[in-house]
Amino acid sequence: MIDQDEQELLVDKDKLARQKQEQAIAYAEHQKFLDDWRTGVLDSPAGRRIVWDIIGLLGYQKRMFSSDPLIMAGNCSTHDVCMTIIKHIEEAQPGILFRMQNEFRSAQANREK
Repeated sequence: MIDQDEQELLVDKDKLARQKQEQAIAYAEHQKFLDDWRTGVLDSPAGRRIVWDIIGLLGYQKRMFSSDPLIMAGNCSTHDVCMTIIKHIEEAQPGILFRMQNEFRSAQANREK
């Protein structure tokens, strides 16, 4: 017969095993998400261009501070979305943001010629 301490130990081991399994599933899902960013967006020049335009529209290099608290709140929320996208981009493919910026500048210079 199993005493109370042994039973609690078995329950704790079971709980730990479930947590590890959930963490492994979450990790696999996150890796799939990053792979989608890599292959679905960042591997193509058009995908990089679209993402660069989006983060530009969100105010990647825009000041978020304002004397009007409502404007500042709006600026902060769009800046937060922008930074979340940038975090995903950099996590999926480190250094890609620099490449995107250079591609944008090259395209801009070609248009000005």
